[in-house]
Amino acid sequence: MPLPVRRLSALVALPTALVLAGALTACSSDGGGGGGGDDLSYEDSPLNKVFSDISSWSDMSEEEMQALNEEQNRKVEELVAACMAEQGFDYEPNVQSAGVSYSSEQYEGMEPLEYAQQYGYGITTWEDTPTGQEMSQQEPDEYVDPNADVYETMSETERAAWDAALWGAPQEYDEEADAESYEYDWESAGCYGSAQHQVYEVDSPDAALIALQQDPQYAELFDGMNDLYTNLASDPKMSDLNSKWSSCMADAGYPGFSTVDDAMNSINEAQNALYEDVDEDAWADPSYTGPDLTELKTQEIATATADFTCRAEIDYEDESLRIQFELEQEFLDQNRDAIDSYVAAAQAARG
Repeated sequence: MPLPVRRLSALVALPTALVLAGALTACSSDGGGGGGGDDLSYEDSPLNKVFSDISSWSDMSEEEMQALNEEQNRKVEELVAACMAEQGFDYEPNVQSAGVSYSSEQYEGMEPLEYAQQYGYGITTWEDTPTGQEMSQQEPDEYVDPNADVYETMSETERAAWDAALWGAPQEYDEEADAESYEYDWESAGCYGSAQHQVYEVDSPDAALIALQQDPQYAELFDGMNDLYTNLASDPKMSDLNSKWSSCMADAGYPGFSTVDDAMNSINEAQNALYEDVDEDAWADPSYTGPDLTELKTQEIATATADFTCRAEIDYEDESLRIQFELEQEFLDQNRDAIDSYVAAAQAARG
């Protein structure tokens, strides 16, 4: 099932590896993750226990985080307007939100297998899920770009200048060659780049922590943490666990899946293929709602049910967390001095 996503502004003060670890563990222990997972959770992570109290947002409620995000967005837009004015453009701050709000609490208490039997992974069946139904019943605020009218009256040359001022000059990008080496540079990202840098980094409540993470003294530590989670799937114990799950899936009539991600990805890929096959002219018909997903919905529910059944049979969630936490503890033991040094510096930076 889709998981809530927190914006970078809230997560930036944690080491990238810990953000990744949280995502990995949330997928394992969340109500939509499936199969066991009741005994262990992210709170049991050895590294999480060390780093959890460092960031200023660590004890924020969802409402407080939302308020912080909205305030930061307002500041970004005001800085963008000032920056654009310096370059001769009249930009009106865009602080609207066209989204709708919903609670994910209704999923708490639902067993993963029960969810799978009803909604699969919540991909093609999204509109049938409680959250999907709730969202469909909410009327989003009509979104109106406050700068759209001005932009429409511009000549092609004026638009190019506006875009360059707002987002930065267009850059050549070779997707194949630059995918690995590309690094975002706020200084070349126009008024938005400078405004976001100011608000989310310089003026952030965790500005001192952000600067600390960029200290070369801790580069090796964070690189090692990132490698730990990146290489988790190839750990022999994890490979063995995935092999057991794969064998169970094959016995259930679903061969060819090597990891738990493969099962859900197969549904995503199948749905994408259906949409890619739609003739472009079909979308011009206002009554057209997309390809028929009936068969794929049935396939999704059957695949997810087998997936979560196999996870439960081998206690996949708890076992995967045990493996992750064992590796974390080994890393913690091997890098105790560096971690203690960082934590002490981070606590001093917070004051």
